[in-house]
Amino acid sequence: MNHKGFSLVELIVVLVILALLMIIAVPIFINGFNTGRNRSDRASRDMIEAAARDFANNESISMNRPITLCRLYRSGYIGANLKTATGDVFDYRQTTFTVRFEGRQRVVEINNWVTRSEGFENNCGEA
Repeated sequence: MNHKGFSLVELIVVLVILALLMIIAVPIFINGFNTGRNRSDRASRDMIEAAARDFANNESISMNRPITLCRLYRSGYIGANLKTATGDVFDYRQTTFTVRFEGRQRVVEINNWVTRSEGFENNCGEA
């Protein structure tokens, strides 16, 4: 008798081993992917906060008054259509921040982050 190929038991053992590897590997991969996405989003937010701080230090603005990202964009502190890691775009008209004094330093507080789906174009208008 010619014994070419694998027996059913051998195939089942291989499938069980592959299933165990998937059970271990998939959550690790997804966690790493989400961690990278969160870090990317945090970097975008840090950049916006730094731009807002620079804006507050260089421009005459009223304290404790909400300011939109449109004002940062029109002043050249941020580029057009900043994106999150998922491809969403920050809404420059709806995302606002407030500048307040803490001691002698100006502190930037982001009031709300508003993002729109990919393909959204910011329209900050003129002046």
